[in-house]
Amino acid sequence: MLKRFFFCGVAAIVAVGCMDKSATGPSSPCPQLAAGDRPLAEIGGAGCGSVHVAPYLNGGSFAATITVRVALGKPVTTYTLQRAPEVGRANGADGVCQRALSLAPWSSSDPPAPSFVTFPLPNTDPTVTLTTDASGRGEKSFDFKAAGIATPIQFDVMFRALDNLTAPTTILQSTCFTVSAP
Repeated sequence: MLKRFFFCGVAAIVAVGCMDKSATGPSSPCPQLAAGDRPLAEIGGAGCGSVHVAPYLNGGSFAATITVRVALGKPVTTYTLQRAPEVGRANGADGVCQRALSLAPWSSSDPPAPSFVTFPLPNTDPTVTLTTDASGRGEKSFDFKAAGIATPIQFDVMFRALDNLTAPTTILQSTCFTVSAP
């Protein structure tokens, strides 16, 4: 419990710091947060950014266009994009993001799940990455479709971008938010 409050407190402070930078105007190096954007804050390394999830109708299964922006990141670096969705769990839309925070299972009947999973799983497409330019800026927009997730649905999720999957030195992570798909 203490671990969760410490992590959430640190994430909130870092996120506010990034949002303050983005609020300074068009010359700011951090992406301006538009309606629906969620900040990506540095958990390790340097950088800031945003993630935007825009669900759309897809014949009764979940689909969304996801846009991730990075600024002040490592120059000319490829980040792997991951998410920690809480789909199909008893408390899957409670605003806590137990999965991402490695908190106890939602119920005794829930099987363990990895905290974060790399896009595009469960799809078979190549891993989704974002590469920054010489100034540490980058953007990736992609469609994600999951035929096994019926809509309408609400679920909590956190996103992150890592510069290295096995030994990351930079991690940019969102706060917990709830996605509502039609």
